[in-house]
Amino acid sequence: DVWSKNAKFTRDTATVHSGSASGKFFAADGTGGQTTQTIAVSGGTPYVPSLWVNIPNTTDTKYSVTYQVTWKDAANVTITPVQTVGAFTNTSTNGAWQQISKPLTAPTNAVKVIVTIKVTSMNNVTVFVDDAYFGP
Repeated sequence: DVWSKNAKFTRDTATVHSGSASGKFFAADGTGGQTTQTIAVSGGTPYVPSLWVNIPNTTDTKYSVTYQVTWKDAANVTITPVQTVGAFTNTSTNGAWQQISKPLTAPTNAVKVIVTIKVTSMNNVTVFVDDAYFGP
């Protein structure tokens, strides 16, 4: 998988859901980060995006983790408002992996989707993500 680069998003091999590595978001200064991936789609086709998230215990009460999609047409114009697949807000998974997933259907004129994993307002929060999937 090729995800966009972000200083707050790194590769981690110690905490994984499956395989040999996961993605790790971390910030101690109240900021956030995001990473994106662009995927070709067929208009009118049902998809089931999913993502596994692990948020160890934290005392921070202001952060959020959101998994979103943005549909684009052949002219690279956004077709619909950003759709949220799932989110965690101020909620730790207590170090356990939890899945975010939601069936969506691509608009008929969609040719690609931008998948975004976004974390905001992190104050000493670590968020692991793994096994991101976008397919039928």
